[in-house]
Amino acid sequence: MNASLKNDTLKTWLNKELNGYDSDDKLPDYRLINIHAKGTFHGPAGSGVNNATLPPMIMPEEFRHWGNLAKLTQGVAAYDAAVKSGSQDPLKIPWPQDLVLYVQSDFYRGYTLAEAWQVLPMSSLTTLCDTVRNRVIDFALEVDETLSGYGEDVKSMPKSEVTKSVTNIIYGNNNIMSGNSRDIIYRAESNVSSQDWCALADIVSSLGFSDSHIAELKQAIDEDANASMTDGIGPKTASWLGTALGYVSRGGAKVGIEVASKTLTAAITNFLDLT
Repeated sequence: MNASLKNDTLKTWLNKELNGYDSDDKLPDYRLINIHAKGTFHGPAGSGVNNATLPPMIMPEEFRHWGNLAKLTQGVAAYDAAVKSGSQDPLKIPWPQDLVLYVQSDFYRGYTLAEAWQVLPMSSLTTLCDTVRNRVIDFALEVDETLSGYGEDVKSMPKSEVTKSVTNIIYGNNNIMSGNSRDIIYRAESNVSSQDWCALADIVSSLGFSDSHIAELKQAIDEDANASMTDGIGPKTASWLGTALGYVSRGGAKVGIEVASKTLTAAITNFLDLT
């Protein structure tokens, strides 16, 4: 069909899906997966922490996506093979070692990050493969339906119709932050003031977190305060943030991980008067 349609956009998409995307390519939305990251820390006197959740808001903004967003660039056959292997264990995508060294002291006081990785649920690979397959089928059906107005020859379809179908069905709409999501972030930035616990709890609740999550956040903040953590978000609170984003990445909240990360960061920063 692609040979008959002679559409460059469709040809490019098919080639990228088969052979993989380059690192600087703009990826389709279904290849951007909300994830969380974990790491191994070394501490004093031989101590350490294994499999610790890494809250992305602790990181410099230009590297934050390593903590909440996986970019799947390999050809779809590689992911299909992983799905067909039958394993239910999540895949690990290692962080670049240079990045690990750059942020090694940013997370937990007294502990050094030794290695880190993104945690990619196998279900997300299944979804990716299904999405590619379904978009090809939907595109073929759309072409078949459109042909009814132009005869049976695929070549008779106007290029504008082909491009429209490719854009709408193959690429789909990119994820755009909704007005409601922007409103949640704005309220976190403007409504939560220093030590206003009720406002902070309200924002966290609006994201879809339970009363037990909120109680755990209060306990973490209180423990950091008692330990005189005055120069930023303390380790207990940072750990809560990491766990919270892991909960979001599993679909437990009302919003996506980007909105949750920005909202929680803004709200907690304002509450702790760190702005």
